[in-house]
Order: sequence, then C-alpha cells, then structure tokens
Amino acid sequence: MGNIIGVISLKGGVGKTSSVVALGSALSEFRKKVLLVDGNFSSPHVGMHLGMIKPEVTLHHVLDGKSGIKEAIYETEHGFDIIPGSYIYQRINPFKLRDKLAEVKRKYDMVL
Repeated sequence: MGNIIGVISLKGGVGKTSSVVALGSALSEFRKKVLLVDGNFSSPHVGMHLGMIKPEVTLHHVLDGKSGIKEAIYETEHGFDIIPGSYIYQRINPFKLRDKLAEVKRKYDMVL
C-alpha cells in the first residue's frame, strides 16, 4: 500500500512543484512506483512543469464527479505517473481527495 506525502505551503513560489517533481523522479530511479498529484487547486503547475498544457481529464474533474480517478492518471517519460490539476476554475470539494486516492494508492509505493 502506498505512502502519501504532502508538500504544503500557503505561500507561492517556494519550490513545491520543483521539489515534488524532483522527489518523484528520484524515487522512480530506485524502482519505486510513484504517483504525483497536483493538489494546488487554484494554481496547478505540476502538469505544466512536465509539458502537459491542457490535459483532457484532471484532478478537478475527479473531485467534481465528472470523471473517475483512473482516467485522470497519465504516465510520464520520467518514470512516474501524474494526476494534473486544471486551470479552469470548477467548484470542487477538496475533502474528497482522500477517498479518491484510496481507490488507487495500493498500485503505488509513494503518492506525492
């Protein structure tokens, strides 16, 4: 069962995205199955950082009930999977994130 680690700061520009991507990449080099979840609901950057400009299904779609979590997971060339966020504001309930991650966290060693 996967461990979940949150990288959190209320201030922007402190390196959350860069740290999570670097950590995910490093863990995947140790043959760990890693999932990055862009939990920055108002300004998601993980997808953009990895070249995903406008993903079809995002975490916002999952939390809004418009899609299942498995449809929002994308494989990357970096050795880890990602659930990107959306720049289009949608009314979501962030408290659903824990339950949604429970559906897939067994597949991963680490969820960041």
